[in-house]
Amino acid sequence: GGGGHAGGRAGREGSVIIPYGSPLPGGSTCLTPPQRMAIIHPCRDSRDPPHGQETATVVRRSDAAPALPPLGGIGGDEIVASNPGGDSGAGPPAAPGDGRLDVLGLSEAEMQELLAGVLDRPYRASQIRQAIHRQGATSFDQMTNLSKALREELERRCVIGIPTVETAHESSDGTRKVLFALRDGATIEAVDIPSEDRRTLCLSSQAGCALACTFCVTGYWGGGRNLTAGEIVGQVLGLVGRLPYDSGVNIVMMGMGEPLHNLEAVGAALETLAEAISWRRITVSTVGAVAGIREMAAWPKRPNLAVSLHAPDDTRRDRIMPINRTHPLDELFGALAE
Repeated sequence: GGGGHAGGRAGREGSVIIPYGSPLPGGSTCLTPPQRMAIIHPCRDSRDPPHGQETATVVRRSDAAPALPPLGGIGGDEIVASNPGGDSGAGPPAAPGDGRLDVLGLSEAEMQELLAGVLDRPYRASQIRQAIHRQGATSFDQMTNLSKALREELERRCVIGIPTVETAHESSDGTRKVLFALRDGATIEAVDIPSEDRRTLCLSSQAGCALACTFCVTGYWGGGRNLTAGEIVGQVLGLVGRLPYDSGVNIVMMGMGEPLHNLEAVGAALETLAEAISWRRITVSTVGAVAGIREMAAWPKRPNLAVSLHAPDDTRRDRIMPINRTHPLDELFGALAE
């Protein structure tokens, strides 16, 4: 699951997908065959094995995820893992995939600027975004309101970077955890959590996490890289097919990674998602990245903020969350009060 947050609630609470051959906490290795995946369940109560042990349930790997119910009809920066207590973990940007421009996560103005030599009219950027966000287009060829020549040129230069579903796991209450593969081979998790009157999508902000919280499998594996804005938006499209306009959907940035260590991409992605979802329905969770809290407080429009404490005092929090050694609770609460 993600950063000790709410990501990963399919099956039993806190379960995580362990790919074949990956190291497990304690030094063992997942030896299930490549066509399967292991769901590792941390112990939760007296009926489970002793604390620190884990049980695994193996489920068959999906060739493709089952269809999700429609909503009203339908590279990033490298993370440096050597500074788990700090506020910054980003290195130089690197473009994932084949070098084509991912149009997901781009604002209309950004698309007009980056595709100025391709688009015959500035309003084409709006048409492209509407086709993807409202109509669920997954290729430029589906945008029949554009000329064939323009569609071919867009296909040559750009990509609609919706991530590929590697595996999907569904619990008895309809919660679905999906393991996505990104264009450069990195993998991330996102979760679709239904309830009677709403639907909550739990998204990742990083492929990995450098903060090394002791209870978090993502932190155990260490740093990977920041996601791009398009890869964050792409998780929503990968889960539900289009942006969920007027559909009672909540967004929580509680999946893999620390969102406030990737604030530029998270902010850009939320600006796109907020075209369909009220800011009041969006929550960003942090383990206590103080600089990010202060930066986000200056945004003209802001999501809700959740803080994962996990311990009531510095002594215990220091042991399980290294960031607390750099930013103890007094400093964290001071930033929240500002």
